[in-house]
Amino acid sequence: MKLILHIIRKDFRHLRFILSAWIALVVLMGASTAHWAQLSGDSENYFHLYHVLAQFAIVELLVRAAVVSRLIHSDSTVGSTAFWLSRPIPKAKLLASKAVFLALLVVLPTAILESELGSPFSRTPPQFLDALLSSMTWIAVFTMMAVLTRNLAGMAALAGSVLVAIWSVTESLFAISRWYREDGFVVWDLSGEWVMLFLVVTSGAVTCHQYLTRRTMRSRVLAFLGMPIVLLVLSGPWI
Repeated sequence: MKLILHIIRKDFRHLRFILSAWIALVVLMGASTAHWAQLSGDSENYFHLYHVLAQFAIVELLVRAAVVSRLIHSDSTVGSTAFWLSRPIPKAKLLASKAVFLALLVVLPTAILESELGSPFSRTPPQFLDALLSSMTWIAVFTMMAVLTRNLAGMAALAGSVLVAIWSVTESLFAISRWYREDGFVVWDLSGEWVMLFLVVTSGAVTCHQYLTRRTMRSRVLAFLGMPIVLLVLSGPWI
């Protein structure tokens, strides 16, 4: 436990400036969202502020991804400078320290602020559990991409591949749904909450696999083949 706390303190010292900037950005976006929700009667200002908030949301997600990148890549799981070669840190304890840091300093603050101040994607503040699940989903995906890459540039390139994979799977699901509906079958449509929960569980599983086995290629195969296959199986009419 002392080692876990020591790693968390070390990461906080290294990330305190970017973490403070990100939290300030989240608070500013939340306050702007709360003001936006009160402008429903003023259509011109309402839609103008909405476009501003959408840009804010993109910037905030990019900064959040940078926070995750700095945290994970400081003790990289990929390459010749990985933690098991450069310092004697037990794999499970390093994984636990990163998970606790993200849960307490990134996931929880985002969920609290969104549930209190609101989200640019909703006119009313989401329930705390909904905001928590949304925050967990983004962090789980960002963390998975970080543990499979060496740096932020590699993480950005991987993100592009992930978007292509998500688009391909989504189009496949729509095609399967249309095909089976035309034949009179009842198709189970996965709700947004189920998709987010799926991403949290599967991204977390890939992250744990990478930390505990250090087999980067196999982890990437699990991420880019295993996750889409499981999603297709879960969303099909055969279950």
